[in-house]
Amino acid sequence: MKSAVKSPGGVPQWYVIDDDGRILAGAGVIENDFHERKDLAPNLCALFVEQDVRGQGLARELLRQIRTDIGGLGVSDLYLVTDHTAFYEKCVGATIIPDSSPGIYKDFLGGIEKRKAREEEKDEDGSGS
Repeated sequence: MKSAVKSPGGVPQWYVIDDDGRILAGAGVIENDFHERKDLAPNLCALFVEQDVRGQGLARELLRQIRTDIGGLGVSDLYLVTDHTAFYEKCVGATIIPDSSPGIYKDFLGGIEKRKAREEEKDEDGSGS
């Protein structure tokens, strides 16, 4: 976290949502989240929401801010390693990288928008369902 303070506007970055000093949710963006694919960077890491405030959209709010900030730095893809596949696929349109071990997801930045655009292109050229 010290390096984030020393170099604002780069990676790593740390985000928190607090309520009167109580941390409710948080996440980070780091170069690599302990996987072997050093070319897949930067990575979302350590997303958490306190149990008693889950279901209120705090994770989505954090992810929206991270997407805005990191995308504003010119980063086109943000990666993450997770077992919570359904959440990230639904929440931000992340897609798994085939044959990645552990499961590494990409297209986090603008993922939902990219997926919708791909689906529209398929429909236009007749290759969609």
